[in-house]
Amino acid sequence: GTGSAFAASPTPSSSAKAKEPAAAGLQLLPLGAFRGYFQLDMVPGQTRTVSVSRNNAGTEPVDARTYLANVYSVANGGFGADLSSATATGTTSWLSYATETLHLAPGAKNVHTITVTVPATATPGDYLTSVVLESTTPRPASTGAIQINQVLRHALAVSIHVPGPYTPSFTLGHISYHDSHDHAVVDVAVENTGNENLNPAGTLTIQDDKHTVVAKTVITMASVYAHTAAAAETTFDTTLQPGQYTLTMVLKDAHTGITETATNIPFTVAAPPAPLALNQATAQLPRIIQKIKSTPYLLIAAMISAILLALAAIVLILVRRHRRRAATTES
Repeated sequence: GTGSAFAASPTPSSSAKAKEPAAAGLQLLPLGAFRGYFQLDMVPGQTRTVSVSRNNAGTEPVDARTYLANVYSVANGGFGADLSSATATGTTSWLSYATETLHLAPGAKNVHTITVTVPATATPGDYLTSVVLESTTPRPASTGAIQINQVLRHALAVSIHVPGPYTPSFTLGHISYHDSHDHAVVDVAVENTGNENLNPAGTLTIQDDKHTVVAKTVITMASVYAHTAAAAETTFDTTLQPGQYTLTMVLKDAHTGITETATNIPFTVAAPPAPLALNQATAQLPRIIQKIKSTPYLLIAAMISAILLALAAIVLILVRRHRRRAATTES
């Protein structure tokens, strides 16, 4: 299948606080794995056992929770793992791993096994789930003037490949639009309906009701995993004016060569743009090129300006005529 990156949750920056929280020492490591996650080739009905190490590499004790978590594709593709409150379903039910609360002393290494059983009815393709280790007590952290409570969370991917023919496919679905402060945000649903992980990329074009192109940008998605969906999300430098628009999107997965196109799909911008609430950098955002539509207020103002200019011209002419007559009388 196509290559996919499974990244654990980032640890807090050392510059965020003078002293790192105790939970910063948490580690969830795949033992015997060549990569930073498990990549297993298994046939239907097969069972395998792998091991993980739940570590505390810090200097203070840490209380942590560990559990299995379903995996989903985040906006614009990439790895996301459910929270502990979600019910394990699908591929996650192939794993046997107990939910636990651990008290990890400084330097502790707690090794535990995971039993993976592929159902006899499993069909060929790519499957993905995860194991999570997270701190149970939120710790205060600061980023500039913002104070937050931080939970450190590591998600370890378990990727399972069941051999057999790939049947890659994806669809483009619902379009949504909203204003985020002074930016337009457009989402297009991308659903991986096949059995292979994909990386769609292509273009997005928006036209107004006069068929004028007001925005065009390149779309590059990270992994959209088999059997999941993700939003292809684009944030533009400004908002769209209220009105009717159409969207055209062309996406292709380079590895498989499959392409999907959504042509002239209508959507409506119903409300006026929201007032500016937050200054954001826009230099790197795709541009919207759109003339401001005239309003009755602008037309009235223009007419009043023209009338005032005309009256001023008439007064100037009358003054000049009066001065000429006065000069003739004196002579």
